[in-house]
Amino acid sequence: MVALFSGAVSGLAALLMPTTPCVAQPLSAIDHCTYNPAMYTRLAAWLGCCAVAIPNGTGFHGLPTSLQMIGLPNSDRSILELARSFEVAAQGCLRSHRTEV
Repeated sequence: MVALFSGAVSGLAALLMPTTPCVAQPLSAIDHCTYNPAMYTRLAAWLGCCAVAIPNGTGFHGLPTSLQMIGLPNSDRSILELARSFEVAAQGCLRSHRTEV
């Protein structure tokens, strides 16, 4: 499976995907959560890849959202450099979807 994944992303700097299936929820909603918030981060761990989650705004409750960058095994330095570049480039451009609850 690792070789298949490595072949599929060969030539890419990183695989970008959401860190979680939905935006962060208020603590009062977590007890009734029907999904596993770690389900998207398991892919990188299971494949032995490196990954970093980068804040990319806020959701409807004013809680953070994030983007996950996944790199091939041993590409930690380049993934961290990409993540830092994203943070610098996106500074001031990230959207907030805050609403009063």
